[in-house]
Amino acid sequence: MDSIIRVATPVCSVCPAAPEKNLAGAVGAVSQAASLGADIVAFPALSLTGASAGELLQNRSVLRAADEALKALLQKTAEHRCYVLAGLPAMPGGRAASAVAVCYRGRLLDLIPDLDPPASLSGGAEAPFSEEGCSGFATPYTVYSCGELRFSVLPCDPRRLALHAPEAVRRGAGLLIVPSAVPVRAGTLA
Repeated sequence: MDSIIRVATPVCSVCPAAPEKNLAGAVGAVSQAASLGADIVAFPALSLTGASAGELLQNRSVLRAADEALKALLQKTAEHRCYVLAGLPAMPGGRAASAVAVCYRGRLLDLIPDLDPPASLSGGAEAPFSEEGCSGFATPYTVYSCGELRFSVLPCDPRRLALHAPEAVRRGAGLLIVPSAVPVRAGTLA
């Protein structure tokens, strides 16, 4: 491979369950990273709402606000030639789930469900991803291209990466990006 891929991993201060307030930090971080030549800007899991918001992540007002923040992020970062990976709670299938939005030049390419969702978004129990009940989400293990590099976004608990990585590698990913906010979750011990 002849090209260098620059991955920025900003961690912005967040106000739990307030995506509209968190948007400015995300937009600023993307702009700064893009100006420094980043090809991929990968935020942590639930970066638009804060991973510590717990049960509030199932609140319909918070879900709507997260969706609006994602739309604004797409619009405000459309001029940048970099992938943007932003975590948020989403509800495309009628049930709240932690997900990562894969964005490029103002377009939402995919919404990938967390493969190991937090208890606050899985009905109270840690539940691994299953294809059932995931309508509206992209299929996990999608492979994206950035220059000559092929990468996958695996929203999962890093401690379980060994369970998920082989499938992404089998599909051709040379880089695995794991947006995570472990172990910071309301109601659990670190």
